[in-house]
Amino acid sequence: MSMKEETVVVTGFGPFTGHEVNSSWECVKLLPTLNIESELGVKLVIKQIPVSYEYIDDNVPALWKEHNPILMVHVGVNEVVDGLVLELKAHKTGYDVTDIDGKLPSPRQTDSSTPDIIGPLYDVCQLKNEVVESDVGVPVHVSCNAGRYLCEYIYYASLIINPLCTIFIHVPVLGTFTAMQLATAIKTVIYLLIPHINEYVKNNAILDQ
Repeated sequence: MSMKEETVVVTGFGPFTGHEVNSSWECVKLLPTLNIESELGVKLVIKQIPVSYEYIDDNVPALWKEHNPILMVHVGVNEVVDGLVLELKAHKTGYDVTDIDGKLPSPRQTDSSTPDIIGPLYDVCQLKNEVVESDVGVPVHVSCNAGRYLCEYIYYASLIINPLCTIFIHVPVLGTFTAMQLATAIKTVIYLLIPHINEYVKNNAILDQ
């Protein structure tokens, strides 16, 4: 019997005001051309996410349920960054900017079972250092402010489902770097993060024995 194929899901955002061509999706849609499936032995799923709170509420849990990914990578654009930015945490509340539908999110603060702030279980700073050492050709940073808009909103939505297998990456607008350069850098993050996840699972399995 063959082993079940492991899946990596990568999302980018669709257009919104000021970003009619969203560089996050321009990068993500190139990932299938970079041999990730054959080199990592995984199934790669990419998906464009509308800049809509309601869409995220309805569809991010469904993405996890459908694919049960070993890694969920969310990518978004930030016009002030100069390279890749790996986000350290996400907040439950404070989202007061309307989405493409002119709507604000449904209040999360009524759910006392989820934390006000959440971050991934792996060491984001160590991951950043490894990406830098890999010489990806673009600057790489970490940040503790994902923006309190759809980027941080989707990050929180995935972190509360699986804080080990989730990452959020901000990318700059296209110009200094091409979509292919940024996509190649994202590929490197994926390659380097999966061993961190596997090591965490292994170590905690030993502790649980």
